[in-house]
Amino acid sequence: MLKYLQTHREVSTLLAIVLLFLLPLVLDPGRVSLQLIGMIFGSAQIAILLAMGATLVLLTRNIDVSSGSTMGLCAAVLGVLLNQGMALPLACLFTLGAGMLAGLFNGVLVTGLRIPAIVATLGTLGLYRGLMLLLTEGKWIEGLPEQLKIFAAPLIAGISPLGMMIVLLLIVMMLFLSRSATGRYFYATGDNLQGRASWAYRLIRCACWPLRRTAYWLRWRVSSSLPKLVLFPIRPEREWR
Repeated sequence: MLKYLQTHREVSTLLAIVLLFLLPLVLDPGRVSLQLIGMIFGSAQIAILLAMGATLVLLTRNIDVSSGSTMGLCAAVLGVLLNQGMALPLACLFTLGAGMLAGLFNGVLVTGLRIPAIVATLGTLGLYRGLMLLLTEGKWIEGLPEQLKIFAAPLIAGISPLGMMIVLLLIVMMLFLSRSATGRYFYATGDNLQGRASWAYRLIRCACWPLRRTAYWLRWRVSSSLPKLVLFPIRPEREWR
């Protein structure tokens, strides 16, 4: 059992979360209710949302310490736009665009300029926090419309529409990472042992050819550079190693 938990870190993390939810039940069973569980979940919604994005970064053996500042910047953009009278759907689109631009800038620093991820995102952490302070002038954003607040209002078992959306995103992300070839690329890019187990190859002198229901390696020459092997994802077969 211990070995299984060591090799399946997702299960051990899930068990730790379940134990945290069970702790109030053990300490004071009379106070535990669906509403209390909904309140605990509601207080963790933002952290869950940030963790989903950070998961994709961590799987590629990188790190993003600016995610909290990016969230704050996006919240400031949304609040300022709504206070200026912009419609909620349009303000949400602009906010998503601001978040995408912030992530793109991080990506350019890391992949384009080859700056270590911890250094690049540590710098953008301060940058995005400064932009947030410039937008808000260091003041609270108040007077938000009711149509925005309704997303955070408890609906079913103390869970808000925003919480339901986060649960749906969690399910979609889980299926994406575990069931799709593109999702498995994240594991392979980070040289994860579990991801690497889903790749296989068969060495031949000049090329590597496929078996049934597989893909293959192929010698590839790009301009005057040295020949490279291009890897295509496959389903592991018994004859492969």
